[in-house]
Amino acid sequence: MNLLFFLLRTSSSVDKLYAYAIVSVLVGIFALFYGFTQWTKFKKVADTSTSKVRSMAAGLVELSGKTTAIKVLTSPVSRKQCVYYKVEHQTYIRGKRGGSWITTSVDQRHENFYLEDDTGKVEVDPRKADIDIPQKKVQYYGSSRRDIEYFLSPENNCYVLGTAKIRPGVRSVDNAASLIVTQGEGDKTFYITDKKEEAVQKSLYQRAIFGIVGGIMLTVIGLVYLFFKFLI
Repeated sequence: MNLLFFLLRTSSSVDKLYAYAIVSVLVGIFALFYGFTQWTKFKKVADTSTSKVRSMAAGLVELSGKTTAIKVLTSPVSRKQCVYYKVEHQTYIRGKRGGSWITTSVDQRHENFYLEDDTGKVEVDPRKADIDIPQKKVQYYGSSRRDIEYFLSPENNCYVLGTAKIRPGVRSVDNAASLIVTQGEGDKTFYITDKKEEAVQKSLYQRAIFGIVGGIMLTVIGLVYLFFKFLI
């Protein structure tokens, strides 16, 4: 991709159109892959019934409740209590035609937490989850550096779609105490967010449609140009 951007800067106007067409095809293919991934996730969310903690069984589960900390973390930028945080360290890179923020490194940390509803609580291991939460704070350091912070607070709304596994060697009258929610071995769907389920479905649907439609358009435009360039 960097080579393509180099070509765009140094090539003639005709060659630039050729490079733009290649970029269009590559970005279109990526957008299609992203769109279908989001569509699969949307269908899983829409087709899976929400379970109560007390009555859930081992396997793919959809849960909604509040987070309860087992071990409290402190977010490094805003110094807020949380069970998960991620900080993107970014640098502003200037070019001839402006500039853009580039992520140079990412720091994140998470601890197991409980998801609690009105029937009980179950432990969640978020290590391999797709955690979808909005940015909570942007901290600037001069004009060329900034940190973008995301965190999941205790007692926050929490939606989880993942696999409930039986804990090895744990036997309890409380069904939830014998289970832990994590990423499955067969079905690897594992999604955590602080949005309500309705908002989750809407967001995933919009991302899927944007990715699929946009990907088709970019791919077709690029391929049509390349086809006529080599045909003529």
